[in-house]
Amino acid sequence: MSNSELNYWLSRFVLEIRKVDGSCYPPNSILSMVMGLASYIKVERKVNIDILSNSEFEEFRQVLDGQMKKLSNMGLGNLRKQAEPITDNEEEQCGNVEF
Repeated sequence: MSNSELNYWLSRFVLEIRKVDGSCYPPNSILSMVMGLASYIKVERKVNIDILSNSEFEEFRQVLDGQMKKLSNMGLGNLRKQAEPITDNEEEQCGNVEF
């Protein structure tokens, strides 16, 4: 496959990849897949092409950036996992516990 063809198909991959249920992957998952593909191309296929920096893949990187921004704007991947703050009442109850 030529670099031009690879550029095209990587761009299509980023635009069309979906979960089994048809929903979109969050941006960080797509980036992880792309990083895996980049590693596979360099290590396993022993081709000295860096799709993340080579100028021949500029279109692919623009598509990737645009898709990640689009998905982020849709709210995908923006969930922060954090605990709920302890209320004053809960703190007082814990203060009365003997260890």
